[in-house]
Amino acid sequence: MRGRFRIQRRISRRLRVLDQWRRPRVALAVTNDAASGIEPNVVVLRRSRHRKTERRALRRRIAAALLAIAWLCLSCEERHAARCKHECESHGQCTARGDQCVATDEPDCRRSERCKTQARCTLKDGACVATRESCTAHEVCKNFGRCSAVSGTCSVSSDEDCAKLEGCRVDGRCSAVDGECVPRANDCKRTAGCQERGRCSAQGKNCIVAASVDCQLSRYCTEQGYCTFRSGACVLASDADCRMTRPCKERGLCTYRASAFTDKSLPQAGCVVASSADCRASERCRSAGACHDRGGVCSR
Repeated sequence: MRGRFRIQRRISRRLRVLDQWRRPRVALAVTNDAASGIEPNVVVLRRSRHRKTERRALRRRIAAALLAIAWLCLSCEERHAARCKHECESHGQCTARGDQCVATDEPDCRRSERCKTQARCTLKDGACVATRESCTAHEVCKNFGRCSAVSGTCSVSSDEDCAKLEGCRVDGRCSAVDGECVPRANDCKRTAGCQERGRCSAQGKNCIVAASVDCQLSRYCTEQGYCTFRSGACVLASDADCRMTRPCKERGLCTYRASAFTDKSLPQAGCVVASSADCRASERCRSAGACHDRGGVCSR
């Protein structure tokens, strides 16, 4: 823009110079015609009008020429200009055009920082932009689900984008909401966190344990009896929890004990065989006749 303003100021100065010609040229015309015997007033009027017409035409020609020069100056380009160094490295805009830095070469885009971090590696309309192909191949797709190109930028635009995300499988972030991948509805129930630890309910951007029904979907419940929701976690708290476990169904470990085991002298809750009734409910009793409690073990 500074170059354009300088051209405009030069044009204005040229036009002011033309205005200064008016008085001397008219006075000269009056003097010469008066000497020839023609009426001075008529001569001055005719010559004045003629001079004005000439000046207007001359002014228009000069203005047009200067504007053409200004346009050429603003249109000229300098590739890899020193003043565009920062824009070149960060945005791929390495060419000086007038008072702006623009992208004119796709290799410049591919060398830029934005190509490396945002997949904006393709030249379009003087800028480096992202395409569907560049987004899908980039880490922003795998790490954030930004697999679609929207207005030249990698963005999350559909659940299909989120499905490519590692966080969909692990954390349930499988639904596209406001340009982000977040857990919704049944997304959490399909995750390893739900199957292992009961994180089966969506809350904000995370999957959490929200109720006992979440705990009961997990292996913590079916293997160890951690089937009751308490204080934000799944815990083993009752005989009912033990009866939901595989060891109860197979080997009769169906009774809750608050200190069934010790680890470094600290009591730990667990499920144990407490009576022959526990054994008779087990698969070992039906298949092998081990229906009697013998010191905490089901035997014949």
